[in-house]
Amino acid sequence: MNSVHEIIEKIHNEWEIEPKKAIQRGRECPFPLQCSLNLKSKIYPQIPQVLLPKVLEDFYTVSNGADLFKDQEYGQWGLKLYSIEEVIFASKIYKSNRNNDALQSDLIIGEFYGDSDLLLVRCDPNSDDYGSIFVVLPIDQRQDWYIVANTFQEFISKFYETHGDKFWEP
Repeated sequence: MNSVHEIIEKIHNEWEIEPKKAIQRGRECPFPLQCSLNLKSKIYPQIPQVLLPKVLEDFYTVSNGADLFKDQEYGQWGLKLYSIEEVIFASKIYKSNRNNDALQSDLIIGEFYGDSDLLLVRCDPNSDDYGSIFVVLPIDQRQDWYIVANTFQEFISKFYETHGDKFWEP
């Protein structure tokens, strides 16, 4: 498995120059996709009362957010990885709106274009699922959410390899 820095470099080199057709599940995507990294805003992330998993912290030292495999024609496909400021704001909204499902150490790190699914990372270093990545479904309860990776590195690697496909969906 590649490091987060290597994956970000590959995304930058292969997907940021111009939109192109992706291959998802053996078929060509009908619309061009493109990635956009916020490489000029490198930061050393700090979120009050949260211990970011190391690989997610590594991502934010390289890019303060990103649009990954975004549909350039309609804007209805892809993933927006939030900047640190957006992470803090979105996590507060999520905890307010989903108080029956939200845990104190949950962080919302992104959203999917074209639907209401959110990307969540577990940030409780004392839990068995520390660093795990979940897809928060808009109306389903927590037990029905997808656990898509054990780490951000695993998630970003799979997402890159599948050209932005929602590999967790049947």
